[in-house]
Amino acid sequence: MDSHALSLYGQLDIELTDRLVLTLGGNYTRDRKTFATNSTSNDLFASLDLDAAQYAGFRRQLLIGGGLARYGVNPNDLGAVFAFATASKVRVSPATA
Repeated sequence: MDSHALSLYGQLDIELTDRLVLTLGGNYTRDRKTFATNSTSNDLFASLDLDAAQYAGFRRQLLIGGGLARYGVNPNDLGAVFAFATASKVRVSPATA
């Protein structure tokens, strides 16, 4: 890992009255880090590209269907999905969120 950092700070105190001081300050920080890794994963699921087109149905089922099912909405019924999406207020219980 390679790291380069630079930080500059300045502060100015201006005495406005005997009992009031205005303090101004500024900071500039530049931090750059680079690293490289060489690792091999033997995990089958780590190699799946879930953004690939062939998994679109799975993503819909998992992300949309799972969330809608929590509220009893059938994700395959577009009318029910539309009605749910346009509802004025959806209450989420902290226990199920």
